[in-house]
Amino acid sequence: MSAKVARQPKHPPSQWFVECSDPFTNESVAAFLAERGISEAEAKHPALLDHTGHPRDVWEIPSYCVSILRRAKRDNSQFQFRFFVRHHRDAALYAADFIEGRGLPQQVRHMQHALRKLQSQKQRS
Repeated sequence: MSAKVARQPKHPPSQWFVECSDPFTNESVAAFLAERGISEAEAKHPALLDHTGHPRDVWEIPSYCVSILRRAKRDNSQFQFRFFVRHHRDAALYAADFIEGRGLPQQVRHMQHALRKLQSQKQRS
């Protein structure tokens, strides 16, 4: 009998962050995370360094919240924040601006490309 060994993922999951530009947005993000059971103590990261060495005061958010917050920002111009991502715990932050796929992790860009290809194939049929 051989025991099953848990497989380690190839790459650790990316961590997502938002940097708020004003007190209203900051309070809104804090309330949004609190509704999901995430306290300020576990989510607030003052002075994390980005890839240029600039300190950023950011909130860590679960990956499933990225699309929710993107929609909220699109629908309500009062929300002023930027997304950042890092690909492992000790890495620097990178801006994720969501413009034409720039700023997105490579896996997401590949998924978008595959989706566009599939959609074009369906349109031809």
